[in-house]
Amino acid sequence: MTTRRIGYLVSQYPTVSHTFILREIRGLRAQGWDIQSISIGNPDRPSDKLSPEEQEERQRTLYVKSAGVGPILAAHFALLLKRPAAFLATMLYAVRLGHPSLHKLLYFAEAVVVGTMLEKRGYRHVHVHFSTTVTLLMARLFPITFSETIHGSDEFIDPQGFAMAEKVAAAKLTVAISLFGQSQVMRFSDAAHWDRIAVCRLGIHPRVFDRAAKTGEASPFRLISVGRLVSVKGLPILLEAMELLKQRGRRVVLSLAGGGPEMERFSARVQAKQMQDMVILEGWCDQTKVRALYAASDAFVMASFAEGIPVVLMEAMAMRLPCIATRITGIPELIEDGVSGLLVTPSDAVGLAAAVERLMDDAALRQAMAEAGRERVLREYDLDQNIPQLSALYEERLSQYLG
Repeated sequence: MTTRRIGYLVSQYPTVSHTFILREIRGLRAQGWDIQSISIGNPDRPSDKLSPEEQEERQRTLYVKSAGVGPILAAHFALLLKRPAAFLATMLYAVRLGHPSLHKLLYFAEAVVVGTMLEKRGYRHVHVHFSTTVTLLMARLFPITFSETIHGSDEFIDPQGFAMAEKVAAAKLTVAISLFGQSQVMRFSDAAHWDRIAVCRLGIHPRVFDRAAKTGEASPFRLISVGRLVSVKGLPILLEAMELLKQRGRRVVLSLAGGGPEMERFSARVQAKQMQDMVILEGWCDQTKVRALYAASDAFVMASFAEGIPVVLMEAMAMRLPCIATRITGIPELIEDGVSGLLVTPSDAVGLAAAVERLMDDAALRQAMAEAGRERVLREYDLDQNIPQLSALYEERLSQYLG
């Protein structure tokens, strides 16, 4: 029987934008896995702002950046004495990796701390989300193997800088979250290592995200969009579409749930266009507030230029919200255009506005897409199915490395 002991390294844990990692870790523990979570950065909120589940995870997690200067220096000195050749060779390798930069020494320093934490506790393998460079370096320093989940789409924009080929070659397993993602990992790695790549979809708990589909006319028509306020989300295009709807006399209200670096700039644009009555900036919202916004809305909209497969789309579809999203990356694997939602061309504000109007004018279509969307999530993106699949994948591919 496989020894189910595995480390889990993430860039920041817990965090509101990566709740799927929390669900994955807790789901695997429920499957019998002994998981030591390690986070590079501290949680994204103070303890009193964390949910009970997040507070529990915080207590179980080791934090790299808050380990303290003394322990960090001690870990480096001990490793230098124990494995001097590997220490110096990996430090040089780090600087030269991808686009050569001294900044990579930070990843090297983190790799030493992560490896020390795992080795001290007897873990022989670690799985990683969003900190793959750290584990690539760690595996050269310690007798610890690693596997990785590649989400996209940032990794596919600069695969050389990301060192995609090197990571796929070194990892014992690379998990892609979509067929599109798998194709890009294959595109930027050696075909000799493709047998180490597998698809395992993310997902949600549909029983948590559920409501009866809205029927009849809606006035005003309420849209919801959830995500960080960053340029890649196409927010100016979404605002332009809302302006077109306003010019056509359409009664539409958009709620934007999320915070981020574009919050102040986007808020100023909304005010400059005198659209405060149509575009409501909700700011950061916890899961309870997000579910309430879903329940009060008539449709979900997303104008992103790049994504993996957004978990918020799965949530909205499970809530029987008809969804409009851009035809990019892995999204067409989730939404079948015209059946379980509507897909539009990225940067096309006119097309986005037309999709909103199509839903506004056809209550029967909204209801049909609401039911088809939930059915799609139940069939392919239910964590109660996908977590056991991930567990089985680990047992099949990683059994000889676990301990």
